[in-house]
Amino acid sequence: MTRRVSRWLLLALLALGAGLPITAPAVGAVGAGAAGADSVAPGPLAPLPQRTKLVYGVPPGVAFAVYVGLERGYFDEMSLDIEIEHLTNSAAITPNLVTGQLDLGHNSAAPGTFNAVARGLPIRAILDTSHYAPGGRSHVIMARQDLFESGQLQGVEQLRGRRVALGSVPGGLSIDLDLALRRVGMTVEDVESVQIPFVEQVAALANSSVDAAVTLEPFAMRVAERGAGQTIQYLNDVYPNHQVAFVMISNKLIERPELARAFASAYLRGARDYERARQFGQNVEEIAGFLSKYNQQPAQLVGSVFRNGGMTAIDPDGRINVESVQHDINWYRDRKYVDGDVSASAFVDSQYADYAVAALGPFR
Repeated sequence: MTRRVSRWLLLALLALGAGLPITAPAVGAVGAGAAGADSVAPGPLAPLPQRTKLVYGVPPGVAFAVYVGLERGYFDEMSLDIEIEHLTNSAAITPNLVTGQLDLGHNSAAPGTFNAVARGLPIRAILDTSHYAPGGRSHVIMARQDLFESGQLQGVEQLRGRRVALGSVPGGLSIDLDLALRRVGMTVEDVESVQIPFVEQVAALANSSVDAAVTLEPFAMRVAERGAGQTIQYLNDVYPNHQVAFVMISNKLIERPELARAFASAYLRGARDYERARQFGQNVEEIAGFLSKYNQQPAQLVGSVFRNGGMTAIDPDGRINVESVQHDINWYRDRKYVDGDVSASAFVDSQYADYAVAALGPFR
């Protein structure tokens, strides 16, 4: 996949490779950026004047609102052709955004993202894709079945020295694991973190290559159904409202705010359908069927997770928890994963969510 990279971005990448400081233009100063978008009055949703393809990078199976939007035809109605590019290594999303290989990315609060922001590269977080609903059961620590049954691993206090699978290392779930371990006098440094995609963790537990996994639904229920593991901690209780992941855009969409607005409008329609299923039980089977096409989990299982309150939350207005993002930035910086000061409030750009909410009206 070959894409044209803007002149400023090429200079920025060269400077980054040479270790030189980079001063990025303010979002509102790049083409029709934030100021231009703010001046556009939202009205009835209208498609783009010509069809446009956008490439969306995401770890396998977790872009729930996008999947619903694709299956319901919301992106098509906005004249957007969304090409999903599943990346097993989520750390590749930020650099592929920067180089233009991706137009948008579904990324977690990860060090590579914040290091790019610290160097002034033009990336912004614009929409919520996953956060912990207080009292929910969406993200969990699971112990391997044989260790659980033998009593060797039935609580987080027994994780010391064990191999633990995470979707990315380090990543947002590393922070959750660390907070859970601190409750029992340990830290994440007291376990061996192993990077394994969520869709592969059931096999890793089943073949005993790891002792535990930090995962999310519906993958967690699949682990339990296969007899590969048991939940020993719900992370929603450890870090309520944790901003797990968000949609990111790079220079191309910062310079083309009409594309970001169209994407945000279709995305929020998908997110709201998802949340109606999660919160109110509306059209659960249909939404579960949509998701099962992409996450390799049976539709019946996904539907059961919806009904059991296990699916992750997506803000129906797309709002990102800036305070949570700043907490994660500080956690990484304290451990030398992030160099320099990064402001979450500068990284999170709410204008596109604001536009879509004004056009769509309140969530019902």
